[in-house]
Order: sequence, then structure tokens, then C-alpha cells
Amino acid sequence: MTDQLLALFEESDGHFLSGEELSSQLKVSRTAIWKQIERLRSQGYRFEAVPRKGYRLIGKPDRLDLKAVLTNLTTKKLGRQIKYVEEVGSTQAAALELVAQGAAEGTLVVAERQTAGRGRMGRRWHSPKGKGLWMSLILRPSIPLNFTPQLTLMVAVAVCRAIRGLVPVPVGIKWPNDLLIEGKKVCGILLESSAEDERRSMSLSASASASICSRRITRRSLRESLRRWQSHQGGM
Repeated sequence: MTDQLLALFEESDGHFLSGEELSSQLKVSRTAIWKQIERLRSQGYRFEAVPRKGYRLIGKPDRLDLKAVLTNLTTKKLGRQIKYVEEVGSTQAAALELVAQGAAEGTLVVAERQTAGRGRMGRRWHSPKGKGLWMSLILRPSIPLNFTPQLTLMVAVAVCRAIRGLVPVPVGIKWPNDLLIEGKKVCGILLESSAEDERRSMSLSASASASICSRRITRRSLRESLRRWQSHQGGM
């Protein structure tokens, strides 16, 4: 019914649709219509509700445009292979599975929603659909093991610069792995490693919340962050 409801709103071309009209067309109760609208709101759709007029659709979630990302990338490896999923337990877990399968360095896992997103020390990271950018990047750096913690800081700097380059907000880094705007956390970074046959791989997760930055900003920041990370790594 959700798809049918969305189709009716899109066909209305921005006009109000009453609860009575919607329930009549979909042959369900007005309470069921309200529940579906609330469900769509939780996924990033925006509705205006006016008494005696009904509802109208005023905004849709900003979905990742893979073609646009790949077209605008200037990297050689990073983000050249993207695994995009609507929903996943954790992009980090998915990336580590791909590492075990021999995925190429630079492979990026991006999800619209995480059901078991996590941060440092196993803390839960709230990752609802339409409210942020959840991604993990596979790396195979040829650096000494004791230098790997610096990768977290490098990613933090790249994301921070990307956001600053797009919008005039006072974003800063809170050591070791958080980005803050006016004291509120908007991005968390998690570095995990795995080793097979003496070959070490890293999975870097960067989860940006849209509670402060708009979703459009975080989507554009994906391209910017990869480009800036590339400059740090000498053209990867």
C-alpha cells in the first residue's frame, strides 16, 4: 500500500489529498492512511498536514545517485567500486565480509539504513533511512601497523574539509574519531582491521548524521571526502 500511496501523492502534483479521499481510493481506513504517512515520514518523506484539507507531499528523501558519484570522482581506486544497499545490519560488517571475499581496495559500501550500526567500543549508532550517510571503505595500506590509527584522523580531516568546503558551518574534530558542529556529534569514524596470509586490510566506516548537516550536504561530501582523501594518499 505504501507504493500506491506515494503514487497518489506524486500524481497530485503538490495538491492536498484528504484522508477521506485517500482511504476511499486505497480501500483502507483513515487510521491506516495516517500510519502509512508516519511510516513514510520516518523514511525521509516530508508531508504538510492541514485540517480539512488533508496532506500533500512536499519533500522526498535524497537518495544516492551512483552515476553522479562515479562521474565526478577523480580517484584511481577509492570509491571506484560501490556496493549500494537499501538496508544492512552494518556497512562495517558488510565491508569486512567483502574483504574476506577478496574485494578490491577502495571498494565502498553505502547503505540507506543500518539496523545494527555501531561505533567505538560496540556502541550503537542510530542510522535511520533518509537521515544520513552510512558508508565503509576498504583499504590495504602499505604502512607500519603502529601508524594505522592515523588513518582515522586523516579521514576525519578529509570529511571535515569536505563539509567546510560546501557549507559555512563550524565543524571540528573531537579526538579521536568524531566530528562536531556546535558541540553536537554529526559524524563518527570507525577503523577495523583483518589479516589473511600476512596481508592486512582495513575497513574504515564514516557515518554522517543529517541532524545538523542536510542530507544533500552529506551526499555531496561523499565525493568531496574521497577526493580529499585521495590528495592525502598521493592520488589513490
